[in-house]
Amino acid sequence: MPLAKKKRADGTVDGGGVATAEPRKLGLTILRNGKELRTFFPDETITIGRGADNDIVYYDWQGSEAFSLLEKTGPDRYLLNMTEQMTGKVSYMGSDVDFRTLIIQGLLPRKDGVYQLEVVEGKEGELQFGELTLKFGYISPPAPP
Repeated sequence: MPLAKKKRADGTVDGGGVATAEPRKLGLTILRNGKELRTFFPDETITIGRGADNDIVYYDWQGSEAFSLLEKTGPDRYLLNMTEQMTGKVSYMGSDVDFRTLIIQGLLPRKDGVYQLEVVEGKEGELQFGELTLKFGYISPPAPP
């Protein structure tokens, strides 16, 4: 009979032998005027736009009908795409820096008129556009019901 797994206070799971950390995934939280709307864990590219076929429907969106906000580039690797109108910051290895500084210093690549930030484990931050804020970072997803 298998041993029951117990979750410890530090987030590790005891499987009857070696304790292992639960896998972390990229989590996105969408806020409107500071109020949390939803949190999800993408497994593919995430689009934003005015149309109902977008992952994030935002009627005040001024860009293309379907803007690829987050592109999946590999296992647990993503590109966060930003327009000139977006603001925000990223934290990595204990340092916080705003996107405008990264752009001015030439540290964010630009492709097809869009700035791109590689999002990997350890990076977290937020992106603002209009009344929406997108918070991102690697977290442990909730246990299935």
